[in-house]
Amino acid sequence: MALDSDLGSSFMLKQLEGHLQPNDIVLLVVDYQTSQKGNLLPQLITGDYLPEARDWRSSFTVTERLNGHLAYYWYILKSFFLSLWDIAHISKESSFSNVYTNQGFNTKGDLISHLGLPPYIKNSLPALVVDSTLNQQIEEVNSFNRYATQKQAKLFWIIGSCSEGYFEQNQKAIQQYETLLNNTLFCPIIGNSLTGVMDDALYFDSQNHPNAEGRKIWTYRIVELLDSFDF
Repeated sequence: MALDSDLGSSFMLKQLEGHLQPNDIVLLVVDYQTSQKGNLLPQLITGDYLPEARDWRSSFTVTERLNGHLAYYWYILKSFFLSLWDIAHISKESSFSNVYTNQGFNTKGDLISHLGLPPYIKNSLPALVVDSTLNQQIEEVNSFNRYATQKQAKLFWIIGSCSEGYFEQNQKAIQQYETLLNNTLFCPIIGNSLTGVMDDALYFDSQNHPNAEGRKIWTYRIVELLDSFDF
């Protein structure tokens, strides 16, 4: 299962907690910019489509809640007018809004609507900052790992994929990030920070969203690494 990184790892773990079964194997893929708390806007949007997701929201300050709800209502308004613009001015083949829709998935739940499309302008990810919030995130994952062990399930952490350009720009912070994981994370880590690093040309619309060829390469790398584990 892959989720928008802005939802936050806490949101993802709360969803997993309600569905975890004995003998399950969880591969938790956490992008560098995935915070523990996440962003309220995508959590609100997810709750519109999946009511039970409203119970997975993080705890936000009053200011964060106010800003999140303002962003949510602006999102609804903007989406309405953009859909009208698409209908009037943009062909179906070139419209970006036709990529990220609920019709863009296959029967396995994989987003495939972007495969084969030319790359859009790359969105530069924010610089990686390793601070105390990462410790909090790791503590929460460790707590979930204990819960998984009690349920006789297994949890594995996979460091998210990123472009060579992003890796080079944040190499020192990524080294600190990986060192902290190795020292404080209880569950096994599949691969390392280099496992998901690929050429910039293998990404679709951001520095962590592989295109069709990038997906294949990264998937094969993970599968090969998983072969070394005794399940």
